[in-house]
Amino acid sequence: MKKIVTVIIFILCITTISMASNVSVSLSSDKTNVKKGEEVKIKISIKNFTREGTQKALEAKLEYDSEKLEYKSVNWKEGWSGVISTDGTGIAIAKSEEVNEDETIAEITYLVKENVEKGNTNVKIKEILTSANGDSVEADDAEVTISILGSNIGIIKIILPVCLIIFIILLFCVRCKKNN
Repeated sequence: MKKIVTVIIFILCITTISMASNVSVSLSSDKTNVKKGEEVKIKISIKNFTREGTQKALEAKLEYDSEKLEYKSVNWKEGWSGVISTDGTGIAIAKSEEVNEDETIAEITYLVKENVEKGNTNVKIKEILTSANGDSVEADDAEVTISILGSNIGIIKIILPVCLIIFIILLFCVRCKKNN
């Protein structure tokens, strides 16, 4: 009897591990390069869900550099609904219908702050817990990198005055020719 219980526990553990390896969550961005003041949309997708059954809920933590990005809004996709913390760092999503294929579940909008240096920043989703057929299944962390570009304002600040000076000089030269 003890051997049967041990075998059943072992089979349940193997089943849980194999279920967890089938589910993955990914992040993607609508832009890889953004400028200060622009918005960027990050999609959360469930992928590689290959076993039969349903994927009904996801709970996770979102991580981003709040010095560079500001959480603006979330758009739930294709019948999904949920809640996100006011600072955009915690998310819980659910769907009442079956999910048996790859699917985008949410799109989160961030604003690139004006006072940031150019360079890269990441948005991560971690501590992901999904429910599948009533079982809790963990998924691996995911992240997406966004490149923040420098602005062209510095160049414009130089070129505009130079062009204005050249225009004034040419205007002065034209007047001098008319008077001669």
